[in-house]
Amino acid sequence: MPSIWLLFCIINSFISTSSAYFGGLSRGVSAVGGCKNTGGGRWFMADDQGRVCQRAEFDYTTGCCEHGAQQYQCNSCDSTDSCCSSYEHCISCCMSPSQQPELHMTTSPRGFGKEETGYWETPSYDYCQSACRTTSRSTQHENAFISERRFCFAR
Repeated sequence: MPSIWLLFCIINSFISTSSAYFGGLSRGVSAVGGCKNTGGGRWFMADDQGRVCQRAEFDYTTGCCEHGAQQYQCNSCDSTDSCCSSYEHCISCCMSPSQQPELHMTTSPRGFGKEETGYWETPSYDYCQSACRTTSRSTQHENAFISERRFCFAR
């Protein structure tokens, strides 16, 4: 039976090797001077600059979409209900200055309807990431989405 210390060393070695292989980045964590990002999108990635890019155009060393990526993309979003078919596009559109995320951050508690959780502070990326997550309100019969546009940044 291996000792706890040996098991700890093996796991620690695996984690160090894995992070070196992936450029030191893990989901949502950026390198020094880099970006926060969504990390796990199947087709797209969004960074904390409001840019959306395809995975092939993502710079894994900085955690940012390449500079040619479009910023504040709302092409999969409907302006009437502020809902998008892509999580990454939802974050990007939410961060757009025209959406005024800073205004919503100061009036929306971190926990929906729970003022005791505090209010959002900068940056707007964290607020938009939270606002765009799907909720039980976007499901029907608890096992199917009501609409393809299920990522909404307006509460």
